[in-house]
Amino acid sequence: MNTYYYLLFTLLFLLVVIIFLMRSFFTKKINFLDHNQSHREHELSTFQKQLQLLKEKDQNLQRELDDEKSQLALMAISLTQKDAEINALLLIIDDLQTKNNQKEEEIIIEYFPEAKITKLSL
Repeated sequence: MNTYYYLLFTLLFLLVVIIFLMRSFFTKKINFLDHNQSHREHELSTFQKQLQLLKEKDQNLQRELDDEKSQLALMAISLTQKDAEINALLLIIDDLQTKNNQKEEEIIIEYFPEAKITKLSL
């Protein structure tokens, strides 16, 4: 009967040792996994911050691009208006030159009537 108690005591002792070893193993594993998870969470938060900064930078660049497009559109409109004004001034200059040439011919004919005859013969 003593051997049964001894065997039972040995089995209980082994069971306690096995439970203790398993607890220790799983505790280390849980700590390791927690450390890995916290490291990944830190990397994730760093990545999210960088992503947010890039998004803000992209939005700023997009705003600047839109502003530049608006300025270019305004410049194009201004250039179109200036081109129309220049064309109108060129037409006025051409008209004035034509009138000036006619006045010169009238003056020449008025003071030199023989120039009219020469002109008609040409």
